[in-house]
Amino acid sequence: GLPSLRAYFEELERVGGGLSRKCKLVVLGDGEAGKTSLVRGLRKCIPNPAQSDERTIQLELGELRLKDGEQEVALSVWDLGGQPRYASVQQAFLVKGALYLAVVPAHRVESSFEDVLGRWLDYLAARAPGAVVQVVLAHVDQLDPPPKTLEPDELARAAERQLAFVRGKLDEHAKQQYLAKEAHSRLEKLEVQEAIPCVYSLAGGDASLRAVRNRLECIVFSRPMLLPSVGVTVPRSWLTAMALVRALRFGLDTLAEAR
Repeated sequence: GLPSLRAYFEELERVGGGLSRKCKLVVLGDGEAGKTSLVRGLRKCIPNPAQSDERTIQLELGELRLKDGEQEVALSVWDLGGQPRYASVQQAFLVKGALYLAVVPAHRVESSFEDVLGRWLDYLAARAPGAVVQVVLAHVDQLDPPPKTLEPDELARAAERQLAFVRGKLDEHAKQQYLAKEAHSRLEKLEVQEAIPCVYSLAGGDASLRAVRNRLECIVFSRPMLLPSVGVTVPRSWLTAMALVRALRFGLDTLAEAR
């Protein structure tokens, strides 16, 4: 409200401002969709798959940095466990202003759409209206017939039917949101990105990992900005506080991070 706005501008005048170069990236999807392997591979665009005994239990925190130097943006990665039993607890992690990466297993999407993507779209529409969502199709190698190579274009060709299915379902969901918005004018539709890259996070999938990383960069550095926390001026004291939280989370030198 008004008191918060007044406090913001008073702090800005008192300590000066700086540009926020941070954003929250929430990775969601059904259990064993390949979320953790994807997050690991995105850091250097080199496959680094998670083992079966490394499955995410409810939540795993990490970081992904895009670009270098003054343009660098640090994504605080929240990798959510996909088992339905965690859903009620995870609702608190779905907030406005974050970027959402929905990882969908290609070989299950037609038979289990509600489990692998539908429920997540409903959660976001309820908890984070207007959220920016990037859908990614994983496990394309398990389709029949499998892709001939692991290049992004060939993965997309192999998953042509599944991609068309997902786009159709996304259109249905968008229409439902449109009708809901007509009834409640303040509702915000999800900003689901039109492009749906296919990814292979095991050995040989380097090019597909780069394609997904490129999609994230397109969103984060888009003009006009899609994400409210990137490139906005905030009080320098806020930047210091965010740096300290990062240092404590990852066991870094707090003084060095706060400088």
